[in-house]
Amino acid sequence: MPIFVVILLILFLLWMMLGKGASQETPEEAIQKTFQGTKYQKYIPNIIALSRIESGNWTNTLTREANNIFSMSKPYKRDYVADGTFQRPYIDDNQLFLKYRSYKQASEDFLMYLKYVGFSTGYETCEEFNKAIAFKHKYALNPQSYYQALNTLCP
Repeated sequence: MPIFVVILLILFLLWMMLGKGASQETPEEAIQKTFQGTKYQKYIPNIIALSRIESGNWTNTLTREANNIFSMSKPYKRDYVADGTFQRPYIDDNQLFLKYRSYKQASEDFLMYLKYVGFSTGYETCEEFNKAIAFKHKYALNPQSYYQALNTLCP
């Protein structure tokens, strides 16, 4: 009997270290690591703010169950990195969202999105960045309220 308990304990510890129980970096750390050294590096604070808005300050269902810190739905045209899809009838009319293995993978996919849409590096202020995301690239269903929400997080 004791050997059985020891084996169970070892399996549990392995699961914690390698599987579901393994801790991962925070969304903020993942964004910083992903965008550091890219042409979008100067937008890291803006991207963190956008992620906070999209994810309910990193607490919503998509973040908790799919590591989707940008509320990215499954794209039809662009390439993406994800481990699958995530769908709940009570979230956005059963829309198909991407499911990521980590916040880092979600951040990498958002970087791919910015490159795909040709997001400019010429914005000098937080408000200019937010205006481009909200209106030019139509990242949200209601651009005006989205723009206002993003602006509340500007320094």
